[in-house]
Amino acid sequence: AKIAHMLQHWGYNYVLEEDDLPADFDLKFLTDSVFRSGSARYGNIFSPASLRQLIERAYGAWCPDMLLVNSLRKGWSDPFRSVYPEYSDLDGFKKDYVKHAKALRRAFDRCRVFIITLGSTEAWQFAHSGDYLVLSPDPEIDGHLLHRKTLTLEECNQDLSRFVELYRKHVPNIKIIVTVSPVPLNKTHDPDLHVVSATMKAKSTLVVAAHSLVEKYRDCVYYLPSFETVMYGVRNPWQSDMRHVSNEAVRRVMKLFQIMFMEDQSNMPLPKFAEAPPASFRDRFRRWI
Repeated sequence: AKIAHMLQHWGYNYVLEEDDLPADFDLKFLTDSVFRSGSARYGNIFSPASLRQLIERAYGAWCPDMLLVNSLRKGWSDPFRSVYPEYSDLDGFKKDYVKHAKALRRAFDRCRVFIITLGSTEAWQFAHSGDYLVLSPDPEIDGHLLHRKTLTLEECNQDLSRFVELYRKHVPNIKIIVTVSPVPLNKTHDPDLHVVSATMKAKSTLVVAAHSLVEKYRDCVYYLPSFETVMYGVRNPWQSDMRHVSNEAVRRVMKLFQIMFMEDQSNMPLPKFAEAPPASFRDRFRRWI
C-alpha cells in the first residue's frame, strides 16, 4: 500500500479502474489510509494463491463462486475480496460482482508495470472447491467449511509462474516488480509454531519464491529488496507497536525504489506517515493468550 500511495503522491499515472475512496474523504490523508492501494477494488492480496486467483478472474480463467460470508459483527462480505463496505442484500452483491470483474480486466490491461508485494504463505481454502479466501476467516464461520493451508515453496513457485504466464499472454510487454512485505504475521494457524517462527518460515519461503521468479523470467520480472532493507538496512525499522514499518524505513525503501526503477532521480517529497493506533487491552490480551 505504501508504494501505491507514494506513486500517487508523486503524481505518477497509477492505474485506477475501480475506486474505493469514500466521496467525503480528504486526499491529504490518503497515505495513512487503506484506500487506493489497488487498481480495482480487490483490497489486500497476501498469498501467491490469491494473486493467481486474481488474474485468473480478470481474464476469465477462474469464475469464483457467488459466495457471501455472513459475519455477526460486520454483515455480508465477499470472501475473495478484502474491501468495504459489505453488502446489505444479495442484489447489491450480484451487481458489484459483474462490475468488479470488468474493472479488474481493464486494470490489468492498462498496466504496463505491475507491482507485487508478497505477504504470507498461510491461507484458508473452501472445503468444497479448494478456492482461497483472501483474508483469514471470521471466528463465527463454521470450521467444517474451510481447510487451513500453508503454501509450500513449490506451490508458491507454481502460483507466481501462472500469474506471469497468464499476464504475458494478454499483455506481452508487461513488466513486473516483486517484493516481500517485512510486516510480521499477527497470528498463525500452525499449532506447532510460535507466530515468530511462523513469520520467518513464511517470509523465507516468499523471498526464495520471489528470487526464483526473477531468475525464471529475467526479461520481465525484477526484485525490490524491501524486506531486506527494513530488516537489515534501517536503524529504527519499526513503529512503537513493533509491527508496522517506521517512517524512516518507508523513506529508505521508497528511495531505493526510486534509484532502481525511476528515471527522475530528483528529491521526491516523502510525507510523514501516521503511527498505527495502539492496540486495545483486549487485543493485547488475546494475543498473549
